[in-house]
Amino acid sequence: MKINWFKKKEQKVEQKNNSIEIKSVFEDETKKKFKLLKFHNKKILNSLNEKKITWLYLYLDAFNLKYIIENGIKICKNIVLKNDQKYVVWSFSQLQDQTNFILENDENVFWNWFYEQNLNENYIMTIAINKNNLFNYCKKNWKFNQNILTIFESIPNNIISWILIHDKEKFNQGNLLIKKNNLNIKIFYGSEGQIINE
Repeated sequence: MKINWFKKKEQKVEQKNNSIEIKSVFEDETKKKFKLLKFHNKKILNSLNEKKITWLYLYLDAFNLKYIIENGIKICKNIVLKNDQKYVVWSFSQLQDQTNFILENDENVFWNWFYEQNLNENYIMTIAINKNNLFNYCKKNWKFNQNILTIFESIPNNIISWILIHDKEKFNQGNLLIKKNNLNIKIFYGSEGQIINE
């Protein structure tokens, strides 16, 4: 009986050691992948630094203001709406599994698309994200061309730095929502070349 007990104990120790080894291998692989991801995104970040880019802009329909302030920026497949909610998707900015940000020095690429759609300027909401905050948050590889940075994950509302809106009613609504949710987001109202935040 004694010998059997020791055998069982040895087996348990062996199993425990195996699970520790498996966990260790898994952690090592995860760290490698994370380093590769950060290396890939770091190269893009360095390129943005060379261009003296601080802000990345996301252009959305102002109708989405409440949802964005409360839930952050979701890729479309992660947007969950209640029965009475609606979300307006602009294909330029959001697709099923990605969100496209424009570099602060290259807004024309968006405006060309916008005027082709015959949209009203009051519909525009500009969201600004600091590139370093986005880099520190993201867990998936970015994709980058000359003027668009594409990410493949949702980002929380606390990554948003500021919002510019062209509709006074929406601006007032946004101010209230930001205070209610205790968020550190600045919101501005832009009208006829003037920008105010009061």
